Amino acid sequence: MERITLLSIAIFLFASITKAQITKSSVYLGGSIGASTTKLEYSNTSTDGKSPWLSINPTVGVAIKDDLIAGINLTYTHGKTENFNNNQNNERNGYGAGVLLRKYYPLSNRFYLFGESGLGYFHQKWEYLQTPGYNYTSVNNQNSISANLFPGLAIHVTKSFYFEAAFNNLIQIGYSGLTLTSNSFGSTSTTKQKDFYIQSSLTNGSYLNIGVRFIIPKK
Repeated sequence: MERITLLSIAIFLFASITKAQITKSSVYLGGSIGASTTKLEYSNTSTDGKSPWLSINPTVGVAIKDDLIAGINLTYTHGKTENFNNNQNNERNGYGAGVLLRKYYPLSNRFYLFGESGLGYFHQKWEYLQTPGYNYTSVNNQNSISANLFPGLAIHVTKSFYFEAAFNNLIQIGYSGLTLTSNSFGSTSTTKQKDFYIQSSLTNGSYLNIGVRFIIPKK
């Protein structure tokens, strides 16, 4: 009985330290979705202030080698503000796409360290609309390109389900071009602005991001 118990413990410990791999051709699925709405009711009036917001960011990839994921991500955002006191009505729309490369480093059959690098493009259009009481309208078009690099830790929970924590955008380098076209009292003007930046998430308070991923092994 003691030998069987010792053998069982040995097998368990061996299984715990065995390094499992994410096999070539596995499918990687991830991303994020978010939505919110703010409503402000005014007394003695039938007008309500509204401010809805939607963000969708799907990611799909494939393991081109064991423990190496290549993928693409898409981004869509939409929001607007209507009838808020002392605020001009506005509408915001954005879309983007990017590529990523993620390398996993197995620590055991359940734990992985990983590093991810990515390159992405994002376009955003922000419009201040014609609103009663305002003689000013504008259209802001912003285009940006950014590259990022960050590390993380993944836990293999079930066959295809992974829980992870990552320092998103630990290092980010980017370029942004903004064109502002405004109309005030019938006079139109255009302003252009270009920015190049390098930043770290550790400087803006966004230290750690928690999420889940699905990695489906090839059958």
